Amino acid sequence: ILHRNKVEMTKGYIWKPWFILSLLNKLPHNSICFYLDAGAEISTNTHALDELKRLFAYAKENGSIFFRNNYDSRITADEETLDLLSKYLKEIKNPHHSVVAGCMILRNDKDTRSLIRKWCYLSILKNGQFFIGNKNLKHRHDQFVLSGLLNNLNHLFNILKKPIWFSNFF
Repeated sequence: ILHRNKVEMTKGYIWKPWFILSLLNKLPHNSICFYLDAGAEISTNTHALDELKRLFAYAKENGSIFFRNNYDSRITADEETLDLLSKYLKEIKNPHHSVVAGCMILRNDKDTRSLIRKWCYLSILKNGQFFIGNKNLKHRHDQFVLSGLLNNLNHLFNILKKPIWFSNFF
């Protein structure tokens, strides 16, 4: 993907999906990968750890798990991006939840690898930054792309409400 499209890893927003795809390609089939962004935290109380174990077991049986925020993902993108991505993701202009790109429980299977590969390709369409409400808070393109993909493929994946034991720096 990087060489064919002449993309540098440090430019654009391909680094996260590329890192995850690279890791999944090294893991055994149907194994679980828990991705957590740097700077993010999970609670280590007994209830939270039991819930995390339950979610790992659930993902092993039922497939990858993604978590959603309670806001519409479209507020994080500009019109140019919406127009560009609507050529690939027909439903992206419709209301859809934003997915937390900083916390994922991924089962290494064909559907998950296909999703992450699409996330890589669509993340290099534009090297821009988008803003939510506060102009000083930059929001990444990769999260909007992942949200749009999952909105189109939600029948293949589990999208749950963001758990209370997870917090990030936003």
